[in-house]
Amino acid sequence: MKILFITTNDEVPWGGSEELWSASAVLLVGRGHRVTASVWGRDPEPVPIANLRAKGVRLHKRHRQPILRNRFSQAWSTLLEGAPQAFRSNELEGVELEDPEFVVFSVGYQLCPKFVRISRELRRRNVQYGVVVQLVREGLPISDDLCEEVRAAYNGAKRAWFVSEQNVAIMRRELADQFTNAELADNPVELEVDTPAYPDPRSTLSIAMVGSLTPYHKGQDLVIEVLSRPRWRERPLRVDLYGEGSAHTTLQRRIDQLGLDKVAFKGFEPDKAVIWGGHQAALFASRMEGRSLALQEAMAHARMVISTDVGGARDLIDHGTNGFLVPYASVEALDKVLEEAWQDRARWEAMGQAARQRILGAIGKDPALRFAEAIESAFSGTAQPFGLGYSKNRRT
Repeated sequence: MKILFITTNDEVPWGGSEELWSASAVLLVGRGHRVTASVWGRDPEPVPIANLRAKGVRLHKRHRQPILRNRFSQAWSTLLEGAPQAFRSNELEGVELEDPEFVVFSVGYQLCPKFVRISRELRRRNVQYGVVVQLVREGLPISDDLCEEVRAAYNGAKRAWFVSEQNVAIMRRELADQFTNAELADNPVELEVDTPAYPDPRSTLSIAMVGSLTPYHKGQDLVIEVLSRPRWRERPLRVDLYGEGSAHTTLQRRIDQLGLDKVAFKGFEPDKAVIWGGHQAALFASRMEGRSLALQEAMAHARMVISTDVGGARDLIDHGTNGFLVPYASVEALDKVLEEAWQDRARWEAMGQAARQRILGAIGKDPALRFAEAIESAFSGTAQPFGLGYSKNRRT
């Protein structure tokens, strides 16, 4: 089978949402398929992309170039087109050159315009496709016309894979469609890790918040506001922010405005044992998620998790047993649950051990292989290997 993967991530060189499709692409090469990946062209080439080529995955590099016009052609184009196209994209070139039998999209959010555009062309060409959705944003403006376009894109897919039941529920509610082709998929998470020793909690309790510095998504701004309140200023608790992103300067300015010494930026740290070896707990204040890889990694390292109830957090966290769920992303809600956790801090270590046991039972074995098999199944039309519904013990 000729398979084309299209990742719509054009913003950052690599991210956790890339792990599932890329690992499955390599496995499908080993299973005898011709596999191509359509990725955003970057110079220098990100290491994970170079690794795909080394393992037999063909690459198609997307780009976008400005359309240069002289004054006459600009005036003529404006007359004919109204608002003339400013850029020329080669996003369909991968389909035209590779002539795939099956296309797999990996999209960062449910209304991804690139997915809608290219899938429309695939339906015109009678090319089968599937899509894995790493995040569903709630409350986006959706007109009737846009809704119909998006519904057609998803209903035209052989399979639409999501990483949490909550994401599927939002899609069904906001787009008024059952999406009967929806299935669940796990992202690869390294579970067989040595759990670091629990840091001595007798002086200061340290909480790690791991995620890109994008407050609209990850909610670091909410954490800063909570810790600026008088009772938290007086308590021996600090939060370290791990990650990089476009809002570092803005977040730092807010910290400086509040005169806050409870929050520190730690940058990107690839060694997860370093992160969790120095912290007693994890904190995630996201306004939206699919199923956070960083959250799952924290649980694998035996750390109690405080998280907003978004995406797949509710599938993993039993409130008061292995962590705490914040009902919604707001300063007041986060403050209330953080206070509850603080009062129960003597149990954090035991809750971390419970979190590890939960994640070990919640993730199916070898998610990348299962996804590769699901792609083959979707193309052949055989029985679905995934279904909706998480089990307390999915690791089979």
